[in-house]
Amino acid sequence: MPASAAPTHSSDDSVSAPVTSSGKLAVMINVRQPQARIFYKGKELGKPPITVELEPGSRRSFEVVAPGFQTRKLVVDGSKAHIMIGLRAAPGTATTP
Repeated sequence: MPASAAPTHSSDDSVSAPVTSSGKLAVMINVRQPQARIFYKGKELGKPPITVELEPGSRRSFEVVAPGFQTRKLVVDGSKAHIMIGLRAAPGTATTP
């Protein structure tokens, strides 16, 4: 799936991700398009909002996909507790974001 050249992430919250009882960082990912689905290494994680956990200092790349929109790559590093992104309409598609 081709990824768009959009910025990798944006956030409504400048607070670092909280640490869970297992010592991992918890990051909530939300997408403006409610029909979006989030994938990690080709496996569907579900529809947003979802919370992902990652080791401190690590980074993970996700793909965000929705019908009628360009696939977007999202890199999460735990520097933000909440990430809100939007997708760009696919060329030639009249879609309401």
